[in-house]
Amino acid sequence: MISILQRLAHPIDSAFVEGALLLPTEAKELVQNVSPGHWEDSMTLIIFAAISLLVGMTMIQRLINIMPSLLGCFIRWKECINLEASAQLSRDRDIVAKFAPIPLCMVAANYSLWEISLMQQLGPGMRFLCTFGAFLLYLGIRFGLHALFRPRSTSSRTYNVATKAFDTFLISATILTLFSAAVMGVFRCEYELIRTVLFYEICGIYAIHFLRKSQILGSSMSLFSTFLYLCGLEILPTGIFAAVAAFL
Repeated sequence: MISILQRLAHPIDSAFVEGALLLPTEAKELVQNVSPGHWEDSMTLIIFAAISLLVGMTMIQRLINIMPSLLGCFIRWKECINLEASAQLSRDRDIVAKFAPIPLCMVAANYSLWEISLMQQLGPGMRFLCTFGAFLLYLGIRFGLHALFRPRSTSSRTYNVATKAFDTFLISATILTLFSAAVMGVFRCEYELIRTVLFYEICGIYAIHFLRKSQILGSSMSLFSTFLYLCGLEILPTGIFAAVAAFL
């Protein structure tokens, strides 16, 4: 720290020229790269964090109940069917999944996992609200496409299992990203390292979800039909969501 201050400092007789304070290039870059606001200073985030903490505490027992099934879905696709067959487990999963987007979007906004250029000048509270709103829109598009392209060649039970698989892996992604961000934060890892790890964790979990969904649909549909439905139900909405962040 002392060496940095020495490197940024001007001699006292040359620090001011005609009443203007001169800063070296490094200091100017530091000033330009300051984030617009701190997360702990945002009332919006404090409110949502408090809500997340309170609601999360009431869902601990539900999380414990579904945790074996969440892990099992990573190992084999039929565990998704077993989870849906249990009224208690599927109900607990649905309740937790409704809450999961809030903490997931808080992590995503904090580490800019999904961000358009207009959000870069916003404060942390507004960045979170934009991320949360975009994710809710993404979920709405998914819901509409699943209702619109409901296949006739497969049973409603199989299709429901394939649809609900997203909620299962959404919970897994939320738990993993929260845990990873907390651990790496304790060890003071670099921001870009944390961001990269979280990004690949989410991509990896989504890839497993995509595989499980294809296996579930493929159990009662042809390979070609499964591919077509995956294009409409998964590739289209997720591609739009990713493209918006990439090109805007």
